[in-house]
Amino acid sequence: MASEPPTYADLLIEGRRQLKEIPDGPQDARRLLLGVSGLTPEALILEDQTPASEEVIGAYREALIRRTKREPVSAILGEVIFFGHRFRSDARALAPRQDSEVLVERALALMADRRSPAFLDLGTGSGCLLLACLLERTDARG
Repeated sequence: MASEPPTYADLLIEGRRQLKEIPDGPQDARRLLLGVSGLTPEALILEDQTPASEEVIGAYREALIRRTKREPVSAILGEVIFFGHRFRSDARALAPRQDSEVLVERALALMADRRSPAFLDLGTGSGCLLLACLLERTDARG
């Protein structure tokens, strides 16, 4: 008799165990499961006892293997959330870090009283700093 496929909760436990030696491993396990399943954080909580599809199981386990090799989550999923915006990403670009959001906040604060400000993001990585500024200030140019 075939065993039941793992639930989303089972997969999350498996992922956290597999990534326990990586800084932020538990969060990465969750982000990867959300990314490969297409579930929202709320749906993952509601569906935690639902068996996952074979497609999700395979994609998640492959993502975990890649993460154990220290590949960035953004490169594995092909996207990153930065300053509340979703950007496509891959291994060619430096993944924008959460602590870089302070630079966007500072740039926006410095330009708060200017009309049609100009922002320059030159050689800092993925371009997400500039794009976040432009998304926040639709009157700006970059």
